[in-house]
Amino acid sequence: MKSLSIVIPLYNECESLRELHEGVSVELERLGMPAEIIFIDDGSTDCSLDVLKELQQSDPRIRI
Repeated sequence: MKSLSIVIPLYNECESLRELHEGVSVELERLGMPAEIIFIDDGSTDCSLDVLKELQQSDPRIRI
């Protein structure tokens, strides 16, 4: 079976990460295929990394 890798670069996106993750998750569920979501943090100085780690605890598809 094919799988999908979604790569999302980010920089200081703390405020929008939860909403972005929710939208991506809804579409992945609709597609019904295995996937990974790769977030690439380009040195954020806000709480982006903390939010990503929190999201990763509840979604094993997330890679940071």
